[in-house]
Amino acid sequence: MTVSSLSVKNSYNGNNSTTSFAYTFPIHSTSELIVILRSSVGVETVQTLSTHYSIVDNGVNGGQVNFVTAPATGVSVILIRDTNLTQEVDYIANDPFPAETHEGAIDKLTLQIQELQEELDRSLKISRTSTITNSELTKSATERANKVLTFDTSGELSLDVTSVDVSTVAGIATEISNVSSISAAVSAANTNSSNINAVAGSISSINTLGSISGLDSLAANNANITSLAAITSDISTNASNITAIQEASQNATNAANSAASAAASASSAAASAGGGTVKITSNDTAPNALDAKLLVGGNLTKTVNNAGGNETLTISMTGGAEVYGFTVNSSNNLIVTTTGGGSDNIDAATYASFEDVIYSSVGFTWSLNAQGNLIATV
Repeated sequence: MTVSSLSVKNSYNGNNSTTSFAYTFPIHSTSELIVILRSSVGVETVQTLSTHYSIVDNGVNGGQVNFVTAPATGVSVILIRDTNLTQEVDYIANDPFPAETHEGAIDKLTLQIQELQEELDRSLKISRTSTITNSELTKSATERANKVLTFDTSGELSLDVTSVDVSTVAGIATEISNVSSISAAVSAANTNSSNINAVAGSISSINTLGSISGLDSLAANNANITSLAAITSDISTNASNITAIQEASQNATNAANSAASAAASASSAAASAGGGTVKITSNDTAPNALDAKLLVGGNLTKTVNNAGGNETLTISMTGGAEVYGFTVNSSNNLIVTTTGGGSDNIDAATYASFEDVIYSSVGFTWSLNAQGNLIATV
């Protein structure tokens, strides 16, 4: 194959749901892919193949890393190739030239170089136009312990620093902290200075007041004002109490008026009832009971007198004459029909079918004379 991609690493952000992440570079085997999870505080944890994830390799096109558990939100997912540094190609003398095997070996060398370049890109380096002559550490681990690297007066890296150690640096840090405290104290002092100036101004004003005559009178007036404020408070309280009393008095007046109205209504009702309810029967006790017991029809009307008391009814007749007709139905029964008001009215066709008719009007009486004629007497 050919190696056209320069990528050796892919980075992603976890979101607590995505489990599949692509790598976009070729690998020789799944063991040459390193999977790292980096926490939000920079802690790096190398994941284990088959335990934390599996790989689906697609050859030169890369592949997919599938996590068992989705990386959490805030966690970085780093996929980086780490080709082993071995060389497995063995040429046999006089054999045909193994083109594919040879190309594979060159491809592997290219991948290794790319990975070295990725590491160099993350290293601290001196630029190509700068020079440094002393770049080797010659001191032992014991001699280097608690020491720091620095540059000397010539700009060279100094590896023989003995005057500054960790304890000295810690002391410097303490001094820096002290400087911060001093700065805060100075700021507070400036604020206090302003406060002191204000107090001084107040004291000056007090001294000036002391030279003004009549301040004793002002003090006395101040006491009077305090007393007046207390009296005003009492007046306000009493005003509230007076308002409450007035409201209670008005409520009592309203209640008395309502009671008087109720008594007047009861008296009026008793007067209207004519002294009380008179029983029509043993079960009737309500006013107008007699009126409810007597029903009238035709041209008769009734008037209730002294309802609820010693009730009487006046029966009277209204309107003009009525016509009563007689006919025989299919059952040979005599049927009487009237032209009076109400549901018993008859029309002309019905009236024409009557066998005979009788006329009646208010104040008329009927009789037969000796000749057998019908006589109406007013």
